[in-house]
Amino acid sequence: RQAELAGKIVVDLTNPVDFATFDSLTVAPGASAAAALASALPSSHVLKAFNTNFGATLASGVAGDQPTTVLVAGDDADAKASLIAAITPSGVKALDAGSLKRARELEAIGFLQISLAASEKIGWTGGFAVVAGAPRAGWRVRPSQGVGAPRRRVSRRVTRPRRRLGRHPGRG
Repeated sequence: RQAELAGKIVVDLTNPVDFATFDSLTVAPGASAAAALASALPSSHVLKAFNTNFGATLASGVAGDQPTTVLVAGDDADAKASLIAAITPSGVKALDAGSLKRARELEAIGFLQISLAASEKIGWTGGFAVVAGAPRAGWRVRPSQGVGAPRRRVSRRVTRPRRRLGRHPGRG
């Protein structure tokens, strides 16, 4: 199959859930099914998508009262753009979720959603929604924080050196 899929976009929509127990993923911590697929198909453009969406939300175009959003992760920007362009005419939104390294988090979100639906805490017509708000003015991620780190307000205030605590000068 490697030769047949060479140069092609391959979309992994699986959730590697341990269906015997519904209490974990079947991949090792830090790994993902999508990464394993990409390793098995090195000449293909592997993307992770659709695994965080139930079929009903894709068919209806809504998750609850929010538009359905398909999260797409992968290392090939052109492949992601092609998939996003193919998805959006159907009426659902698509969002670039980053590199294929994000597949682990997408699989965890899919697992959580399946677990909640299986335990009847949410319905199979519901799910998580992405509500994109405008970034707050004055807030940014510092390069040292990395992607996914909590955002902190960047202060432009000049700080003064702290005084050393201890005996006050001039007092014996």
